[in-house]
Amino acid sequence: MVRRNSSSADSVLGADCKVASLDSCELQDRDYTDHLSVDERMKYRALPSETRKNEWLAGRLAAKYIFLNWLEAPVAQDQPWRPSLSQLSSDSLGHYPSWMYQQVEVVTAGAQPSLFWCGKTRPESVSLSHSSGTSCASLTFRATTAIDIENTAPRVGAFHRINFSDAERRWAITAPRFRSDWFFTFLWTLKESVLKLGCFAQASIW
Repeated sequence: MVRRNSSSADSVLGADCKVASLDSCELQDRDYTDHLSVDERMKYRALPSETRKNEWLAGRLAAKYIFLNWLEAPVAQDQPWRPSLSQLSSDSLGHYPSWMYQQVEVVTAGAQPSLFWCGKTRPESVSLSHSSGTSCASLTFRATTAIDIENTAPRVGAFHRINFSDAERRWAITAPRFRSDWFFTFLWTLKESVLKLGCFAQASIW
């Protein structure tokens, strides 16, 4: 089961959620570090590898793009909940000038990322994830968001026993053999997202 801390889990209804993904390969044709704030550039340069740098950069560019796009067409307070998903490209990123991206800062000093605009903290909730060269960001308004992406891959039995309940394992293995890895990965991303919310003591689907 999922055990809920009632402090914040009920605020999702009436919120608006925007998700964007960006492949690292889209960043190869130019230097996008001029889209980062001064502090973000320092963190970027300290990362240990080019792969990690590219995924880190892509995730933040996706979050910045979502926020800037929202500024153009803010959500009406009485509008029903409408999630949206965008696949970004280098052309998409060119919709806004670099100085605007610099003013949107994703800060990860605490347990969850936070968003700043022109040096001031914002109430929106932001979450980041990356896997195998693809990064994504989720931004919600009037709610808390969490996102996780993973590449589907076979795992050893010990991994399944440690990370999944008996009911979860039974559910996943009832799928056709070639699909069970996908179902386990799907469950894993759900559980990771639940833990990222920070309002649940443990994460089990069943």
